[in-house]
Amino acid sequence: LVGRETMDGREAFHLRAEGLDRVVSQPGDEHAFTLRSASMWVDTEHYVTLRLSILMEALDPNRGGERERALAVAARMSRCVDPAHSTA
Repeated sequence: LVGRETMDGREAFHLRAEGLDRVVSQPGDEHAFTLRSASMWVDTEHYVTLRLSILMEALDPNRGGERERALAVAARMSRCVDPAHSTA
């Protein structure tokens, strides 16, 4: 737990995982990614993810597995859903 932060006007828990160093690939696919770290902001009231950020590195098989570049993937949830008003 990094702490509490305001995200899009909502109070959120900021969670972070570092030093993951996990290689992710699909069977038969020569491309792979190394997952380095992840951050997640979770609404303190409804416990839904408000934002997710993942840092990974792409491996280039044409360079003997040398790291080609770092990729940052971020997603922001557009709204907070109140479970008390869910129709599911």
